[in-house]
Amino acid sequence: THRELATNLLSNLSQEDDLTTRSWVTKHPFTPINILKKLSKDQHWSVRADTAENENIPEDLLTDLANDPHYGVRAEVANHINTPEHILSNLSNDKSSLVRLRIARHPKTPLDTLHLLKKDPDIAIRHVAQERLKTNT
Repeated sequence: THRELATNLLSNLSQEDDLTTRSWVTKHPFTPINILKKLSKDQHWSVRADTAENENIPEDLLTDLANDPHYGVRAEVANHINTPEHILSNLSNDKSSLVRLRIARHPKTPLDTLHLLKKDPDIAIRHVAQERLKTNT
């Protein structure tokens, strides 16, 4: 079938040395979970970040990527619509202001987390959290 052919092709492409090719594989809607799992451990942070953008990524991979050493990866987890509330809450304490800003903007961020973010040292994060709280009360 076409899907099996696509899966085989994606598997082969996921092993390419070319960074752009591996990133493309992470974004494809037919990329199987086992390939996403492998690419979530890629040596290059941008491939891991792109993996976190895949709409079919399972929660356990989002959880793993939420602990990635690179802020760009954590920022993509913070941006993913399916990131669970407990991960959003955990990431609200991230050292990266980009990650915290994305948490403040995320539609599923719990209200108690927004209350914490309205006291953030970064003025942009405080502002977004305060605006979100105004619209959610």
